[in-house]
Amino acid sequence: MAHDDGLDAGHRSKYRPDIDGLRAIAVLAVLAYHFGFVSGGFVGVDVFFVISGYFITGILVDELAGGTFGLSSLAQFYVRRIRRITPALTAVCLASVVAAYVLLFPSDLIEFGRSLQSVAVMISNYHFQRKTDYFDGAADEKPLLHTWSLGVEEQYYLAFPIALWAVWRWGGRRAALIICLAGAIASLGYAETTVQSNSAVAFFSTPARIWELLTGALLAIGRDQLPSGVAVREGMATVGAMLIGWACLMFTPETTFPGLSATIPVLGSAFVIAAGERSATGVGRILASGLLAGIGLISYSVYLWHWPLLVLAGVILVTR
Repeated sequence: MAHDDGLDAGHRSKYRPDIDGLRAIAVLAVLAYHFGFVSGGFVGVDVFFVISGYFITGILVDELAGGTFGLSSLAQFYVRRIRRITPALTAVCLASVVAAYVLLFPSDLIEFGRSLQSVAVMISNYHFQRKTDYFDGAADEKPLLHTWSLGVEEQYYLAFPIALWAVWRWGGRRAALIICLAGAIASLGYAETTVQSNSAVAFFSTPARIWELLTGALLAIGRDQLPSGVAVREGMATVGAMLIGWACLMFTPETTFPGLSATIPVLGSAFVIAAGERSATGVGRILASGLLAGIGLISYSVYLWHWPLLVLAGVILVTR
């Protein structure tokens, strides 16, 4: 999960601390799941996907609407992604290589090397799709398993900006909304169908996750039409927070996921984001508090480091 909004200095006017707080909730949910505190914290990744789709698409839409998006903008977009994603990821991978060399058995070290190769070319989601189920015990032995979400995002963002540019030039904002909505429905349908027959493919594959990123994209493209009434927005934010909390507490590894079940945390995230578009809500003010917003700002690094540290600590305890 790249989970980086990709904002540069030119976009800081759109900074929303409440979404940094939502990002904090997402990463804390994932950590709580991995440490065994909540059974459904894995939905934090879905929250991240919605946030990512919203922020990145918002940047693209600003440039498209202003007529400033072109080949140079596209190149700059990819450069920004590389600069924001690669340094921290490289540091984690290098540290994991050293620790794995010291701690892992030869057979496990070979598998680790293969996973490292897949991370380098951003296809680790497909590597782990073939190797494991996210919810089985073997997943706890793979230091780079969590990079599957990075693979999903980067594969998505290789194609999405170009597709959005083409659709926007053809039919403008309305066409972009229709195409993104159609894509989201198709992706959700694929996820629900696939999860019934092959849960690993549904969990790790990009086609089954695109709809979550597109949900955020739809919010960004249609943000001028988002509700403005105070009562409606307060209600949306409250319902959204409840949906996310319910999924974190009530979902388990036995939940058929993703697919239709994932609409609960995804719609919850969308409601919270949409509700705060015009001005802060009660939920938004809580999320924008210094502690949560601060955690949100470092959520990418926290996510990257926590899993290999947890896995390798487990190896140390087992081998003592």
